[in-house]
Amino acid sequence: MNTTLKIKGTYDTPVVDFDPEKGIFKISGRSLPASSFDFYSPVLDEITNYMKSPKPITKFEFKMEFISSSSTKIFQEIFYKLDKAHQKGTEVLIKWFYKFGDDDMKELGDDLRMDTSFPFEFVAFE
Repeated sequence: MNTTLKIKGTYDTPVVDFDPEKGIFKISGRSLPASSFDFYSPVLDEITNYMKSPKPITKFEFKMEFISSSSTKIFQEIFYKLDKAHQKGTEVLIKWFYKFGDDDMKELGDDLRMDTSFPFEFVAFE
């Protein structure tokens, strides 16, 4: 049985709200942790654990204001794990939220999805 993972966001770290029982995962806010590896280690562990027995549909929502380059590498790892699951038959749905007019954040989402095979939806918000 998977457990939920909730991490309260700070000025430099995002909110993490994972509900593996429902197959819904959300990361939002700013990602500038002092050590991206340390911050995201439990996140990656939870995703790895979940992927051992994923729900038929897995939904990920990213609503980021800013992502540091070291955090981007972690996001690439998350997308890699999701793509492997998708290739094995799990339906993976991604929503990438970006502030209307924030072309850099939209472009980052586009870059991250380039090497994936799952559906990816961009959602602009005010």
